[in-house]
Amino acid sequence: MTRAIGNERGLTLIELCLTLLILGLIVAAASPRLSRSYRRLQLKTAAESIADEIRMIQRRAEISQQAWRFIIRPDGKSYAVECQHRGEFAEPPATAATGAPEWEPVIRRTLPAAINLAPVAFTIEWTADGVTPHQSLRVCDAEGNAYEIRIEESGLALHPTGEKAWR
Repeated sequence: MTRAIGNERGLTLIELCLTLLILGLIVAAASPRLSRSYRRLQLKTAAESIADEIRMIQRRAEISQQAWRFIIRPDGKSYAVECQHRGEFAEPPATAATGAPEWEPVIRRTLPAAINLAPVAFTIEWTADGVTPHQSLRVCDAEGNAYEIRIEESGLALHPTGEKAWR
């Protein structure tokens, strides 16, 4: 059986426009959900990165036998890691004219936009044997989602928390 070529027809301009309109509506409906997922992923990544830095500080304090500290800056948007300065040949920690130990900056980081650390202007110190009192801090976003990082003798715990439920 043969078909007549003249009877075949393609898409009209109206059909093509309607198809594109429907695809556009589907993308528009999915876009807020995708951006929310991206912001949550960004928050989780920032929290895990900070938790890894804190684990690193604890290990370095144990290995180097130096005091270390994690400092949240007053803006809540950045933090620093410092170690207590030691002179050559493992002398006792160097002190400034005030008698206070000198701290050497090791890392300074700024968080992505809309992510903050709490409490602000907060310092966690590890002694030269890697011990610190139980502490906790939060990595938060503007929507009320957060991760809490708890520092304990047994290790570090990271879990989601916040005013809004994680859905």
